[in-house]
Amino acid sequence: MSSIRSDEKLQLSGRQRDNLLEWVGRRQRNGSTLRLFFSVVAFAALRPAEALGLRVRDVKVLGDGVGVLIVNASSGESADWEKGGMGKRRLVPVCSQLLRMLKRQIAERGLGADDALIVCEGGRPLSGVMYRRAWTQACEAARDVDGADFAAGVNISVLRDSCIAGWLGSVSMSLIEVVEIAERAGVSVCSLYLRYPFCFQCTGEIPWDRLEAAFALD
Repeated sequence: MSSIRSDEKLQLSGRQRDNLLEWVGRRQRNGSTLRLFFSVVAFAALRPAEALGLRVRDVKVLGDGVGVLIVNASSGESADWEKGGMGKRRLVPVCSQLLRMLKRQIAERGLGADDALIVCEGGRPLSGVMYRRAWTQACEAARDVDGADFAAGVNISVLRDSCIAGWLGSVSMSLIEVVEIAERAGVSVCSLYLRYPFCFQCTGEIPWDRLEAAFALD
């Protein structure tokens, strides 16, 4: 269970998240691209491979400053706890802040519908080595500035975890809402409960297998 559960103490606050994103954005080389990449993970809870796989055509503007991302199944590495809900194409709501960043990237890079959305200066793809290095440096900077406990060797997945935990903590936790969040995150309902038990207030054992079968999530 310890390899599945996310520690509530390691969730980022909004201030910690924004400080990390701001620091990354100030990088002299590819700062805006790195900030956009981390923001997609932090605000839409995409897996890194899913974020890198986005195309311009996957961004849909709905009006009133909101939109959705069309996310295809991740072909990259994912943790074992996530695989129960993988393999499905899904729609993920985009907040106004992230939508503005996406539109700015498209305009400034002159990207077409079939172009990769997250690209570096000169049109080069953002590599895993580049974003992991930037993440490590951002965490070190956060630790030096405000002594953030989370910064010691924490994985980039904390951005996704914190986003999903925020979704779970912002609703009344009806079954329908939990199912919607699971579909949005691309995981099974059971995985949500096992990963974020601190977000669920319940007594007794929940028959997740029967609930998931009823909603045909797997």
